Amino acid sequence: MTNVQEEIKKPSGLNRKQKRSLEKNLMKLLPKSTISVSKKSKITEADIIKDVFSASMCQTSIEEMADKIDHSPDRVIANLNQLGIEKIEEVMIKNAEKVALQLRKTRRVRFAVAFDFTDVMYYGDEDNKFVVGTKPKNGTCWSFRFFVVNIVTEGVRFLLYACPLTKETNGAMTHVEAGIEILQRLKLNFYVLTMDKEFYSADVINYLQEKDFHLLMPAVQNSKFLREVEKIKFPEKLPVILMNWRVGQPFINETETTLVILEEKDRKTEEMHVFGYITNLPIEFYEKDVVVLSKLYSKRWGIETAFRVQDKFDIYTTSTKGNVRYFFFVISCLLYNLWVFINFFIQIPEFERGKFRIIIKVDKLKIFFTIFLLKNEVIKNQKIADLLLSAMEERQILWLFATFHLQ
Repeated sequence: MTNVQEEIKKPSGLNRKQKRSLEKNLMKLLPKSTISVSKKSKITEADIIKDVFSASMCQTSIEEMADKIDHSPDRVIANLNQLGIEKIEEVMIKNAEKVALQLRKTRRVRFAVAFDFTDVMYYGDEDNKFVVGTKPKNGTCWSFRFFVVNIVTEGVRFLLYACPLTKETNGAMTHVEAGIEILQRLKLNFYVLTMDKEFYSADVINYLQEKDFHLLMPAVQNSKFLREVEKIKFPEKLPVILMNWRVGQPFINETETTLVILEEKDRKTEEMHVFGYITNLPIEFYEKDVVVLSKLYSKRWGIETAFRVQDKFDIYTTSTKGNVRYFFFVISCLLYNLWVFINFFIQIPEFERGKFRIIIKVDKLKIFFTIFLLKNEVIKNQKIADLLLSAMEERQILWLFATFHLQ
């Protein structure tokens, strides 16, 4: 039996009914194009989709992939430059709705979610409304920045939403409102929303509390926080739960929430350090053991894992167009979600029991997904199919996803 034949029989452990169900649901998750081309164009919508997804699966540039498939790179790029931000955003939202539909069918009814910002570092001219300032990294302090909504419950760490920041919308509040609107639209039960200090503001805290979202974020250790810490006689009085903790400026935007101050040992230095959480979770949830807040917040690190995997679907580009950068970011999100979905689907009973592990690695996904497309005649050219199967046998990932046609 050849390597390809062995791969076709995977993922193992699926019966015939499960395989049919998986393929049916995969077809629903396949993203539809946002691209419109002129009837007189020498390149079709399918050609552009083919180039974009091939480049993402192979982690190469559009120009290189288009050239290998004998398309005009200039025509492909020209069409991508015409993409609308709103249309790209709607593709992401529709994918999230399909994900939510699958999650509502499981017995796990509550999910943890995180808001975050992620940067794609930029080295060109910063005179671009989509290029914003960020923390210095690798010789630059400019980036294309994206606001992201991510489920952080293990096994279903789907990227639900992403939108680009601009110089005019670089603050947290606008994006928090958009994120909450998406979560409400998905009709899932999110029991906690975790955020980092970038979202720490009276306006954000007040808005989330008014929307009845349970939030958890680290407290900013400003002078007010440090004065409160100084009042505590260590270590007898720790942890401390301060109800009616005020955040913001009096008579302007001040709001009340709960501050929990605790002390834990630093894993790296072995030294004890004092820190705090801002939360509006019910006190019964953590008053007997406030360490549960740290355990809950640690779920947030799942978003970093998600970004590392998503990076494996990056399209290499030097484009300065914000809409193109956003489109490429969304494409990588959709393929990452496909990877999460396959691992989730083949382990739904384990997920419902709280026992879950990653079975299908990313490179294996690229093989599995290509076979799936072949079996469903999404790739229709037999010569191309033979080329892909040969490439899989030799593990030449660059050509693994070289050409296909979405129905």
